[in-house]
Amino acid sequence: MRLQTKVIAIKERLKVDLNKLASTQRKLNSVPDNRSSAKAVGLVGMIFLVLILLFFAIFVFDIGNIIRDLKTLRDNLRQGCGCAKTSSPQARFDPSSSV
Repeated sequence: MRLQTKVIAIKERLKVDLNKLASTQRKLNSVPDNRSSAKAVGLVGMIFLVLILLFFAIFVFDIGNIIRDLKTLRDNLRQGCGCAKTSSPQARFDPSSSV
């Protein structure tokens, strides 16, 4: 019995509070990095992200025009090769039908 109480007492003394460990504290806090190379990499990354977002925004705002232009291109190609009718019925001037 006495040995078991000593083992329990030693275990209690050796217990470590995980919240007070330096490794736990470092996980929660970032360390400032004042190197010029780190700042340059961060700046390039931010510029890259902004350019991607701008390109995406322009594309999204212009998608209606792109779809319209693609339909017009398709219709023009179909007319040029004598294929099927156009997707949008439009009144076209036909000089042979005028009286």
